[in-house]
Amino acid sequence: MTAPALLVWIALAIVVQLGLGIMFAVREHGPRDVPMVTVRDAEAAWEGLRRFRVAARTLEDPSGSQCSFHLVPVDGLPLPAFMPGQFL
Repeated sequence: MTAPALLVWIALAIVVQLGLGIMFAVREHGPRDVPMVTVRDAEAAWEGLRRFRVAARTLEDPSGSQCSFHLVPVDGLPLPAFMPGQFL
């Protein structure tokens, strides 16, 4: 295989990868007709989206590579009680 032929194959592979990446990105982030949250066998605490703000940020290790964010609702309404096993 000559150098120009190899260059054509490499360029073709890059174009195919970019095309697939764009296709998956558009498909993943495109408009959706399904709800963002599906609740099964339980009643939702609220409908739709709800805004929260970061009240505190706590570092979990000395290197600062892991942290916890403490969120509070912007509307000031109380949150429902947590169920066992829930985490973010």
